[in-house]
Amino acid sequence: MRNIIKTALESSSTHFQVLEENDKKCVLRLGFGLKNGNCDTIIDIDSDWKSYMIMVFLPTNVDENKRRRIAELLNRMNTIITIGNFEVDFQTGRVRFKVGQVFEEINSDTDLIFRRQMQLCLHTMDEYIPVIMSVIYAGVLPDQALNQYLNNIDSSLN
Repeated sequence: MRNIIKTALESSSTHFQVLEENDKKCVLRLGFGLKNGNCDTIIDIDSDWKSYMIMVFLPTNVDENKRRRIAELLNRMNTIITIGNFEVDFQTGRVRFKVGQVFEEINSDTDLIFRRQMQLCLHTMDEYIPVIMSVIYAGVLPDQALNQYLNNIDSSLN
């Protein structure tokens, strides 16, 4: 699986750094400039469990006094997101969106599945950055921030 992921990234000219690699595990780090911010991304490939996880991190950490509000917002967002989830680390204030995938057999669709999940992660983080930032920096309440976002979605995109 690690070779498929590395090849997929290389074929799209996506630069990555190998943070760890051995028989059981491979961890890659990438950086992306999105519409609403620059995000670090980690891909954690576990050969024993035949799985990988893609994690996209918010471009800023949340101050300790705002982490409960952000946790509420992320929980509200997770109830409407169908694939993946947002999390906040209460120790560091780091927010991430993650998606995991288990693979039993590698087939012709494996590359496509990985690429689509990567796009999903990046798109989801990019879409919600303004919502999260409005709670962090503008003092908007979590339910208000999410409702405002949901009411501003362009229905012509559906």
